[in-house]
Amino acid sequence: MYKLMVLEIIREKAVGWVMWLIVAAISIPFVLWGVNQYAFGGADQSVAVVNGEDITINQYAEALQNYKNQMRNALQDKYEDAKFDTVETKMAVVEGLIERELERQWMSENNMAVSFERVIGLIKGKDGFQEDGQYSKALLERYLQSQGISKQKFVGEILPASLQKNDLVTGISKTAFVTKNEAELLYQLNNQKRAFDYFVVSKNPFRKDAEISEEQIKEYYENNTEKYLTEEEVKLSYVELSVHTLGDKVAVTAEEIAKRYEEDKDRYKQAEQRKASHILLTVKKDASAEEQGKIKKKIEGIAERAKKGESFADLAKEFSEDPGSGKRGGDLGYFGRKAMVPEFDEAVFSLKVGELSEPVKTSFGYHLIKLDDIKEEHIKPLSDTIKNQIKKTIGAEKTRAYIAENGTEIGNIAYDDPSSLEEVAKFAGVELKETDFLPKNSRLSILAHRKVAAAAFSDDLLKDGNNSDLITIGRNSAYVVRVVDHKSAAVKPLDKVSSLIKGFLTTQKAKELAKAKGKELESSIAEGMKVADAALQVNAKLTEAEPLPRTATKYSREVVQAVFEMASAKEGAVSVAGKQLKNGDYAVMVLKDVVKAEITEDNKDAVKQASFARSGEYSQFALTGFMKSLREASDISIFEERL
Repeated sequence: MYKLMVLEIIREKAVGWVMWLIVAAISIPFVLWGVNQYAFGGADQSVAVVNGEDITINQYAEALQNYKNQMRNALQDKYEDAKFDTVETKMAVVEGLIERELERQWMSENNMAVSFERVIGLIKGKDGFQEDGQYSKALLERYLQSQGISKQKFVGEILPASLQKNDLVTGISKTAFVTKNEAELLYQLNNQKRAFDYFVVSKNPFRKDAEISEEQIKEYYENNTEKYLTEEEVKLSYVELSVHTLGDKVAVTAEEIAKRYEEDKDRYKQAEQRKASHILLTVKKDASAEEQGKIKKKIEGIAERAKKGESFADLAKEFSEDPGSGKRGGDLGYFGRKAMVPEFDEAVFSLKVGELSEPVKTSFGYHLIKLDDIKEEHIKPLSDTIKNQIKKTIGAEKTRAYIAENGTEIGNIAYDDPSSLEEVAKFAGVELKETDFLPKNSRLSILAHRKVAAAAFSDDLLKDGNNSDLITIGRNSAYVVRVVDHKSAAVKPLDKVSSLIKGFLTTQKAKELAKAKGKELESSIAEGMKVADAALQVNAKLTEAEPLPRTATKYSREVVQAVFEMASAKEGAVSVAGKQLKNGDYAVMVLKDVVKAEITEDNKDAVKQASFARSGEYSQFALTGFMKSLREASDISIFEERL
């Protein structure tokens, strides 16, 4: 029954998420798991079998590499391959492939085919593949080339698979719905208001009563020595390959800069800019036609005065309701097309210098616009700023090329003589540098590069005394490092941390005493003591909060959250509760009133929003349940030893 319901909705309503699909499909083909699990062959050996269908080692290897590549692109120089070469990562990739295969099988069994016409229609309708409002084959081919994907694979595999996946997700999601009664109850719950009193029992006055003995300090120290370790440190020698160290090898000449400027002149094209001033008379959104007419008549009068020769700047200072430009005589400075709202933009770019517009109506109100100047489209000259930009770009390119051409040889030299980096420095023609002792989390040294830090504290360097491999940082620099000296982490002597421990234990004890006092006052209030009298006992300020929503920020969020977790008081009783706050103080709260949110015509849209949010949650539950049912009905084998 469920299967038939899903199929019916898929076939009737699955077109709704098309734009979501195409953006997702075109941005990064199958973001995590890649595409080729759908349709490519591989090694005979499998990492998993799903209902008799193999997931091959080739499929798994490509999916894992796709995932690592995405993480590398996202993390840049913070990426560490070792962190993604774990059993957990490998199993997650396999589980993803299994899920995709289950989906593929289900869609095949239920004839969820995607027509070629639908795929082509999506491609031709995608903004990213259009130029001047028309489909551009060149843009599509440029995208495919940048992603390393063939057109045949994109059109024949990637998009059809993505469309099928989208149809499946849409169809299942449509089976999740929220009833009108449930939506209204949810809205009332979310918009309920509560009035309450509260006071805070501070921990600080109890610090003087928190006696901590030397024996307690010693016992805590001995049981928690891991908290009082010195940082492990290394002293490094290293070779840096960058535009700053490679000198003449990556030097950029004036001729190269001039040539690159000529080649890339289009990059320095400055579109037409216009300088305008305006006078704004604002119009309220709910203004009547009569009110709008009066404002228009007023700005027409100002226009007549300007046309008769009065200073536009003076008129702007007197009449303009634009808080920014009004004080400057209406001056808006230079701007290009589409910098302003459409009506304003069209008027400005139809004027001649010195010309005054007719009153222009926008969402802000009525404008009177004067065009002050035009900067024609032009190529920016080869200024010092542009020269420096080009020099930096070419220098980075040369550095990348040097590292690419010589990286293997440098790595071999470092490997051949693991006891020193002198030969590496000599080959590269750079200075061999040495650091002071550095902790692993140093942020002001080469250890700020995570890959360098990982290598420096690896067994290969620390225990075996080897040089590192060539460590590339981003695209424009690389390092080879070795450990010159090492200091292991050690437990700090008790006398160096005794005062810290005493302060910590004193604070903990004060928190306990504050909580105990708060609990005592809760009981007293429940038995009839006035809240004000209870607050007075601990010299606390009593706060009387008016009815507030659960999202209120006027008072402590911890307190407000706790109040909304309280049960209403039974007849003749007091609803009182307490909560230890994150800072160790203890809040005592008394719930005075619960104000129910009413359902009216004015908030019916908010009720719909609450319904939409909950249906989204239900959709996710439905998708999870669907996949769970597929797995339970399937025969799945995973060969972990082959990962």
